[in-house]
Amino acid sequence: MPLESNRNAITVACENVDCPQPLSLSLTPTEMSEWIDEQDEFVCSACGKKLYAASLQLECYICGEEVTCDDLNEARHWLGERCPHCAGPHDVDFYSVVVAGSWSNHVGVYDWTREEKDINELMPLNRTDYWEGLVHFCTAAEFVSIYEQRRIVSAPTGYFYKLDPRNAKSVCLTEATIENWPELQKQPKFGEFGYIFRKRDVIKYGGAPAAYFPECLVASMRSAGGEFVDSLKPFVNLLRLKDSAGQKVKHDFLHEREWRVPSDIDLQVLRPFAVLIPELRQLRKTDGFEAILRAAREFHELRRKA
Repeated sequence: MPLESNRNAITVACENVDCPQPLSLSLTPTEMSEWIDEQDEFVCSACGKKLYAASLQLECYICGEEVTCDDLNEARHWLGERCPHCAGPHDVDFYSVVVAGSWSNHVGVYDWTREEKDINELMPLNRTDYWEGLVHFCTAAEFVSIYEQRRIVSAPTGYFYKLDPRNAKSVCLTEATIENWPELQKQPKFGEFGYIFRKRDVIKYGGAPAAYFPECLVASMRSAGGEFVDSLKPFVNLLRLKDSAGQKVKHDFLHEREWRVPSDIDLQVLRPFAVLIPELRQLRKTDGFEAILRAAREFHELRRKA
């Protein structure tokens, strides 16, 4: 998903139809906002005539009213100014005029309407090792895809990943507490983004902690003719420790504090308590930032300060 769609492209050109080398730029709203800020003057380098911008629209991110301007110099004057509609002559400290559709526009709207969920709502008193939340960590691209599909898609995992993949599908979450998130987030299979759910809601939806069994116990059960029923297969993992030389890469993942949901998660049914996103300035160059901010407005960003 591109940072911004070309459907909102703004054309900058020389107003002189007889210009020998007319300037012609096609800029996204964010690029346009930055370009205006960078220019010393808005004249064509070839003929010295004025430049104009087709389809340039300024608006207030607070009230949404359009701010009319006739040329680029006037546009530069208005950008970052008080809105004449909702602020007017009042002594206010918010400067809300931006290029419509730009990064500044989206972030301004988000900051103005931001609502956060307090992590303390999920934290029992006097406990540092337990909380009532579960996180599905993901990358930015996965976060956007989940939000647009309204679904976290399950995939085969655990002991039956290859033995019976059709019956081993699940969505993985972690109950790791906030102090331990950085260790998980730096791993490629996780990510800085996340959808956070309440444990009681996940349990009602059919989720549960992953079940870890020693290999000898599973082997003993199978030698006696026993098998795991299909409904248990999504939850089963083996406890595998490194050998005495420390060479085997297969080992237990108990530190991930894993829970699983044995199906896709429909966000319309199992709604997140909150979402986890990096600081806004880190999203500036992130593909799909518009969807990320929409998700944060809908489900609310987690306030992580205890």
